[in-house]
Amino acid sequence: MVSCQAMGRPRQHDEHTRAELLETAARLLTTHGPEALSMRRVARLGETSTQAIYTLFGGKDGLIRAMYRQGFETLDRYLATVAPGDDAEAELCALALAYRGSALSQRHLYTVMFACPLPEFVPTDEDQQLALGTLERLRTAVRRHQRAFGRHDVEAVTLQLWALAHGLASLELQGALGEPEQAAGYWQQAFRAAVHGYGAAAD
Repeated sequence: MVSCQAMGRPRQHDEHTRAELLETAARLLTTHGPEALSMRRVARLGETSTQAIYTLFGGKDGLIRAMYRQGFETLDRYLATVAPGDDAEAELCALALAYRGSALSQRHLYTVMFACPLPEFVPTDEDQQLALGTLERLRTAVRRHQRAFGRHDVEAVTLQLWALAHGLASLELQGALGEPEQAAGYWQQAFRAAVHGYGAAAD
């Protein structure tokens, strides 16, 4: 005789479940701190089981790593939507706004990407390569428009513009830049001023 348990259909843990668990874990971590990030709590708030976390991520460590990687993978996709152009200011402003869009679309993951409060999480070399790889789109744009930056080193300009974007994103996520339309204006003004500043120094 076949038991009812044996005949039951196992619950499918699909991409929707995966996305829900990542969002739930990131929100818990950002809102309540690392002590709140237990597998049982994530599963309960995600309306699933701890088995789903094991199945999809291999456990808590895998869940944290997946949050980190998803953040940078999403950032990379946003940056990839910006087409190369002949106008340095226009392209760099577009890249800045793509960076902003990525941060706003996954605000809870932003903390995990850049200031993960879990000391036990150590990104692997592969994780770090993924993270640093997101700079390549910006670096390529700076290199292509190098004439606009004069003698300034490509790597230095890339890191400085990244720091500007990171600072603006951090402030906006904290609500310090006002309403979305006002914040977008600050982003554009800041990057236009930066490009003009480099250009003036090059003359």
